[in-house]
Amino acid sequence: MAISSQGYTFNVGSQVEAGAFPVTVLTKGNAIGGIFIMVFAVFWSGAALFIGQGFFEGELPYRVLPFAFIIPGIGLAFFGLYAALLRIETTLDGHQVTIRKRTWFTTRTAVLPLSDYPGVLRKRVTYNRNKRTHTAWIAALPHDDKTKRVVLGSSSDEAEGRKLAENYARWLNIPALESTVDGFEARAPEDVDRPLAELAAQGK
Repeated sequence: MAISSQGYTFNVGSQVEAGAFPVTVLTKGNAIGGIFIMVFAVFWSGAALFIGQGFFEGELPYRVLPFAFIIPGIGLAFFGLYAALLRIETTLDGHQVTIRKRTWFTTRTAVLPLSDYPGVLRKRVTYNRNKRTHTAWIAALPHDDKTKRVVLGSSSDEAEGRKLAENYARWLNIPALESTVDGFEARAPEDVDRPLAELAAQGK
């Protein structure tokens, strides 16, 4: 099931193979989970309507009380539908990025030059699953527009997350990025394997 955290959407543990272009990244929602949520939402709203039907004949504000339970049920149904239909297909050809995103019943396509992305960002994100909070390290192409961000790979291991970001930076020939308070700290593709002390000595 696709995870959304801090503006990035990805499948946990997925990694793009850095090989010959073009390469396609596929991120999908969870059809079974979405349907389960929708069924639960229908039962929730139906039960609220059945139990609260007597309130509709009462005085205000009791007349609107059932809607406090029905409206969340409707919201759950829409969320389940979104999760079931979500599909993001991203194609990289070494020069541009093509993003096809299906939400609800429409598909939107965006084509951007690779130069629109400042580099490959290694980022720590958290997500909830099975009532527990988990941590993942993602290698992503960041963008000010959240709908145009691309996650190339993810790992639960910090060192592997760094390696992913560096490998993808070399593959795409763009900088490897680290988040800082002021924005991004960038290393050129030819510098990703060089020790930090050596880069610092050269003013990089």
